[in-house]
Amino acid sequence: MNSNIQFENGLIKIIGVFAFNKNIDFQRFQKIGYTTQPLVLVPDNLPKDQLISAIEETESIYKNVYYKEFRGLILDGQTITDYTGNEKENVKVLHFKKFSENLLFNSRFNAENSCAAEIQNPEILLFPNGIGLFSITLSPKDWAAVTVSNLLYLSRDFNTKVTSNNNHLEWHAWISKNILGGIELAGNNVHTDEFSGSKFKTYSILNLDESKLEAAHYNRDHLLYEIATCSKLGSIEQNGYDSPAEDFYQSIMQQKFSAFNNYTGITILDSFTVIGNGHFAPLQHDFRKFRNWNKIYFSIYTFNLYIKYNLFKFNTEFLKDPVQYRDQFQKFINDYNFQQIAFNFLPNLIFKNIRTGLEIEQDIEYFEKRLTSLANQIQEEQEKRQAALLGFISIISAVDAIDSITASIANVQAFTGLSSLSFFIIASIVVVPVCLGILRFLFPHQFNKQKKETF
Repeated sequence: MNSNIQFENGLIKIIGVFAFNKNIDFQRFQKIGYTTQPLVLVPDNLPKDQLISAIEETESIYKNVYYKEFRGLILDGQTITDYTGNEKENVKVLHFKKFSENLLFNSRFNAENSCAAEIQNPEILLFPNGIGLFSITLSPKDWAAVTVSNLLYLSRDFNTKVTSNNNHLEWHAWISKNILGGIELAGNNVHTDEFSGSKFKTYSILNLDESKLEAAHYNRDHLLYEIATCSKLGSIEQNGYDSPAEDFYQSIMQQKFSAFNNYTGITILDSFTVIGNGHFAPLQHDFRKFRNWNKIYFSIYTFNLYIKYNLFKFNTEFLKDPVQYRDQFQKFINDYNFQQIAFNFLPNLIFKNIRTGLEIEQDIEYFEKRLTSLANQIQEEQEKRQAALLGFISIISAVDAIDSITASIANVQAFTGLSSLSFFIIASIVVVPVCLGILRFLFPHQFNKQKKETF
């Protein structure tokens, strides 16, 4: 790997999940300094007429490109309703525009891999049912590929030690204190810690001069894989012990997408990564390109993360109250399991790639199988209880009938004039086969099993 290879610019976000109480925590975030995110972010000091034009243009794109249910949920906040006509809760998106702090991410294994970054533009997305996502934009000290790789590797780890003004904290604790107003992300009593894992998700949009990549005889797909997986740069070309097996590499790269030749993207469980040339620009240079990747496509990613974290939650908590979580899951799927979100091909392409990379369909199918198994188990238990109840009723009825049966037998014996012994022998010869036939009819499996064991 040529150490001189640098990205021209990019967008790096770290995303994590937390639980919140909407009656309490919304005010908590406002007190810290969060405000509702505007429809579109524009460069500072943009003339008023251009600002109005940017807002109108964005409103038009949202309306003409994206389905109402999706855009109302997370893009423009328009009112949406469910199939009963009731208003559905949309996502509250907050941002902390003026926040900025420099951090040093310390490597535990090699001090040379430690790297500094400026923390910018924290965002909080408050989804329905008390699941929240936060995102933090990281601006590295330089855009060298090795710096970006180290930063992604360190910043995705909950337990990386960070340093700010000679204060040392684990990364998750720093986020809790400075970004979430004290809401914890890890610990025994933290609800989301049961299904959040030990890594944050990374969202990386990286702009690269392709001629420099070609001059270094480096492959864009190789770089995409190494950045997305936080692998050692150059490991594929070196073909050493750190290199991925060819089959594994090919299985990961099957997840890539590319609508145009100037960029390639990939979604895997822990990251969404796009590398290309000219597809992205910082806000001050081109607010449209910035809007596409910072707001629109990022919203597609966070929406799918919301689905993924909820599926984790359902699978983790299902056994606590199976019937309740079955009903919640079915409503959740009806409300949010979109198959397409837009009239245009590109948003749908990205949406489907993210769903595939996050293995959302597999999780839904697995949970539906658990629901089917539960339904069968409940039905079997109900049938057993009903059979037991019928058996009990039959016993009561039989006890009541004993007196009348005894009297009837005595009358038959008196009518035949047989002695008690003779009558008992003849009755046994007749009654026993009849009873065995009835039992065989009622319990055929038990009789067949007994026959197999006998022979």
